[in-house]
This record gives sequence, C-alpha cells and structure tokens, in this order.
Amino acid sequence: SAKDSAQEQPPPKRQRRCRVVLNVGGEKFETSRDTLRSWPSSFFGPLVSGRHHVEWEDDGSLFIDRSPEFFPFILEYLRNGNKFVLPSKDELRDALLLEAEYYGLDALVSRLRRCRLADSHLMAFAMESSYLPEPQPWSGHMAGSRYAACLFDVRNPDDFEMTVSGRSRDGKSGDDWCDLMLRSSSNDVGVIVGIAPMDINLREAWVLGSNPLPSHFPSPGPPAGSEAASLWPQQIEYPPALEQGIFCVVRSCLFKRSEDADHYDCDGSFAQMVLAGDFQKANREESKNCWSGRMITSISFHFRRDAFNGPTVEFCVKNDDPEAWRFTINLRTEGLSESMPYRPVVFFGKRAHAVVEDIMLDTA
Repeated sequence: SAKDSAQEQPPPKRQRRCRVVLNVGGEKFETSRDTLRSWPSSFFGPLVSGRHHVEWEDDGSLFIDRSPEFFPFILEYLRNGNKFVLPSKDELRDALLLEAEYYGLDALVSRLRRCRLADSHLMAFAMESSYLPEPQPWSGHMAGSRYAACLFDVRNPDDFEMTVSGRSRDGKSGDDWCDLMLRSSSNDVGVIVGIAPMDINLREAWVLGSNPLPSHFPSPGPPAGSEAASLWPQQIEYPPALEQGIFCVVRSCLFKRSEDADHYDCDGSFAQMVLAGDFQKANREESKNCWSGRMITSISFHFRRDAFNGPTVEFCVKNDDPEAWRFTINLRTEGLSESMPYRPVVFFGKRAHAVVEDIMLDTA
C-alpha cells in the first residue's frame, strides 16, 4: 500500500542530520548524532564523524550485529555518562560488560569490572566460603580434582591482588590443600598460583618438563645425597599455561622412605617461582625458591603495571609457623611480555580445597 511504501523510504535528509537510527540485531533504536559524537574514541564516534565510510541501510538505519537485549543500557549510558545507574544483578552486569567492551566504552568497562570467576575446569567454586569467620570484600571456596583450574577476572587489570589459602583460618577444615598434600607426599606439583594471559586454555593436557634436584635446601632441610635424589622426580607434569605466565608452584616433599603405609608426614614444602615454564631456572636460583620445614599454607601476590620500571609481581609465601618468604619478579628484567592482559590463575596438581580472596594477606 502507499502507506507501507512511505514507511519504507529513508527519513528526510534534514531529519537524518540530527537523528540516527541504529538497527541492533534487528531491533531499531533512535538517538541523536550529538549523543554519539560525544563518545569520539568509542565504536559510535566514527559513525557520525564524517571521516569514515559508513554503509547505511536503504531505510536510513545502520545495522549493528549485536544482541538488542542489552543495548537499551548502552544507549542510556551514552546519554547520561557517569550518571548512568548500573544494574544491580551480577549476571546482568557481566553481560553488559561484554557489550561495553565491544563498543569501546572504556569508562563503563571499568565500572562494570568485578573480581569474579571467569573460567574453570574440573573445579567447583562457591562465594563467601564458610572457612572465613568474617566476609572479605570478595572471597570464595575452591574444590577440585587433579588438573583442576580457575581463571579470575579482576576489578583493575593493571593493579590487582589475590591470596589463595590452603589452611582454613580455624584450622578445622580437614580437606584443604595442606591436609591432602600431606597424605600424598611425592615431590610432585601440589598447588600452582600466579598470573597468565586472560585467554589461556585451562583445559589443555598437562605436559612433562625437566625437574632438576634443587641446588640448595636451607636448614632445616631434607637429607642430601643419593637418598634424596632417588625420590626426586627427574620430570615434572605441569599445565602449558605456565609457559606464558609467572607462578608460584608448591609441592610437599618426601625424601625418606617410610615402612608405615599410613604415615602421612612429609619432610616439608618446597615453593618455587616458575617463569615461562622454566623449572630448571626456578630450582637452580636461590632467589626464586624456598624450603619450609612446615606445610606452606598461603600464597599471596600483587601484580601492578609501572610504565617507568615495568610490571612487577610480588609474592608472599607463608607457612603455619608462621614464616614468610617474599619474591619480587620484574617482567621487564626477566624478559617477559609486559603488554599481555594478565589475570589470576590457580591450578591443582592434587585433589584439594582452598580459599581465594582478592586482597594480599599477612604481608607485614
């Protein structure tokens, strides 16, 4: 009909100069050119800048291949800026975060970011662990089998902290990583905590690498000589993600054979800073490992970017004595990628439970 035909025609040129129709996934939204022009560095700025070729539809609209479900929130943000009220539900915020990243709305992305579980493999995760007597700003409880893994998103990708604790604060859990590692002392990987690229594949099969006997064990330490060497594995199994990040690897150590099959004690714990998957360097350099006569109970780290000095990761490893060992890794000095979008990652080399918190604990 003539009425339908008229509706299919592009809007008058004068109208198009001040208004823009965006067809988002088949649903149309109308806004002003001034609204879009006020975000020049985003997806929308170039559309109305006049400096770029833009393919408009026959009806005068611009098609955007995204879901229309969340675009009303995006449009309200474009109109109101920082006065925009964020949705209250975490699920909705996470979905809106993906859209804000696509549209290049960096300020909105920063507001929507939160510390959360971003990906997992063979790992169960629950918020607000009952292990903690008082809720922290963000905390959760992990439980997983061998090869289990978790990747976390953070509020600020350029400056974030995390603590992974293997001993409950009341000491009564019975199934945290400390207790379980005591029962399976074999000098193999127990827990791995550190940073890796945000797009890392947690599901890749673990690989074998060289695992030389550590060159030093400060007193108190295991017996030296052939007995220790015979029980130390020449190769170690680890996730390929270690080759792209910086990690603290903890293992329980057993250097003396026991005739009692039910005797679960071990000689202590060994922690090493593994950079780009290099266990050999981590074992040989004293500045990158530590021996504890007691079980290591927590690993804290703080990652921060510094344009002048380069990005650094500060680790604090503690046992239940309590003793603490600190390691500072400068990515520039070590020849590691400075621009990689790093995120916190945890791997289990044995079945274990642990608590994770987005703060660096007990570093004084």
